[in-house]
Order: sequence, then C-alpha cells, then structure tokens
Amino acid sequence: MNISHSILIWAVLAVAVLTPLACISFGVSRLICKSSGGKLFLGIGVGIVCVYGILAARYMMMIGVGKSGIVARGVSPEGREYCIIQTFKGWAEPYQVSFYIRDAAGVWRWNYLAHQDNAWNSATVTFSGGVAHVNRDGRFYRDVELPTNTVDLANIQPGYRSEYSPSNFTAEDIFSFHNKKYGDH
Repeated sequence: MNISHSILIWAVLAVAVLTPLACISFGVSRLICKSSGGKLFLGIGVGIVCVYGILAARYMMMIGVGKSGIVARGVSPEGREYCIIQTFKGWAEPYQVSFYIRDAAGVWRWNYLAHQDNAWNSATVTFSGGVAHVNRDGRFYRDVELPTNTVDLANIQPGYRSEYSPSNFTAEDIFSFHNKKYGDH
C-alpha cells in the first residue's frame, strides 16, 4: 500500500470518528448555552454512533464469534473418518476452516477449505470417485481429492508435519491441534 492510500484511509477514519464526536460536543454546548440547534446536532451525533453500533453488531453476528469447533464429522463409504474444523482467528481474519480425513493407514491428512472466512453454521460431505464433495450451509463449496497414498510420520520433513496428524488422534484432538495452529494467540 502506498503513502497516498494510507493517508486516504486515515482521513476517512478521522472523519468517521470525529464527525459524531463533533456533533455531540457542539450539540451539548448549544444546549448549555440555550442556543438553537443543540438538539439537532446532538441527535445527529447520537444517530451516527447508533448506526456504528448496529453495523458492529451485524458484523459480529455475520462472522459468528465463538463458533470454533467441529462443524461436521463422519465416515466415508470406504471407512475413512473425516471432520471439518473451524477456528476463530480474530476480528480481521475471523475463521480458518479445514477438512481432515484419514488416509488408508489411519493418518489424519489436512486439507485447506477457507481462511479469512465467516463462521460455518453447518457442513456436509459426500463422496464419489475418490473425491470429497464439501457443502457449506446447504450449498456446494469445494471438492477435495482424497489421499491415495499413505505416509510414515517418522519420515515427514519438519515443515510438513502440520499437514499430518497421528492415527491415534480423535476428531477432538484434531480440533485442539487446529486451534493451536490457527487460533488467535
């Protein structure tokens, strides 16, 4: 981002914050002096603050704060356990959503679904032709190719270990691992 964009953003933020404060301050001072227009300016300032509050509440409802968890879990027709996990990361990039499925040896394999996303309310997974079809809130979202090979965790390079989890993990362990990896620290 260049300097002119930064200046523009700061100017817009200053106007957004200072306008209601100036209206409220000016309205109160006009009311104290028993001058005309005090109620109007006070009303405008309070109205702007209320609009900001409504927008903030709508944003919080939209992103679904506090909905970290296991969104879906089950077993594929081939007998592979899977789960979809979402972790709240913070206000700017609300959720990291991942799909985990066991390979033929039982090792959990990580698959990216979304980041900087709002909360998922529900998810379903169907399987066909070596592909997991992921649906979010009743609508198709993404296809994920199922792993065809197996891995030995002892031979995984350190930088890639976060893409695999041991076969003794449960879906709850995967959720805990996901929170540690992606959560708001």
